[in-house]
Amino acid sequence: MRYACFLAVLLAVVSARAQDGATVYKAHCASCHDSPAARVPPKSALNAMKIPQLVAALESGAMKTVGDTLTPQERYAVALYLATPTPKPAPSKQLPASAFCSAGTKPIRYSSSGPSWRGWSNGVANSRFQSSAGAELSANDVTKLKLKWAFGLGDETSARSQPAVADGRLFFGTQSGDIY
Repeated sequence: MRYACFLAVLLAVVSARAQDGATVYKAHCASCHDSPAARVPPKSALNAMKIPQLVAALESGAMKTVGDTLTPQERYAVALYLATPTPKPAPSKQLPASAFCSAGTKPIRYSSSGPSWRGWSNGVANSRFQSSAGAELSANDVTKLKLKWAFGLGDETSARSQPAVADGRLFFGTQSGDIY
């Protein structure tokens, strides 16, 4: 069984290599992804994705309508073409210690007091609305807000779901299944 799976994957790779992923991309994808507008990700975002993510998008995801016009070999070839890693320069410096949690970080405990979003909304009505009392902000405070911190996803291109806030901490997942 293991050899049959290996042989199937090997045949798919050989077949995909026989297909020219660059040609498939140019014919079916470039018109949108080389000059993206609105919600279309640029080619650079596709290059950051992994082969299974790209194939899934073409077979059952947002690009299914395009993927349905391609053979399985063409879908895999374009995914292989887009996801082929390009060498990345080594980071110029290490992350500062302030980028990590302190050793004395307290364990998370559920608390119903204070602002809390544990999913797509802060309540069962799914209104996606936070009252000024719950946010501890007034309308006048909004114009005074400034960026306090930002977080990079590294090699990922997007978060998988809405963030969740619990016990003063922010949680979210990535397309590859990592949780931050």
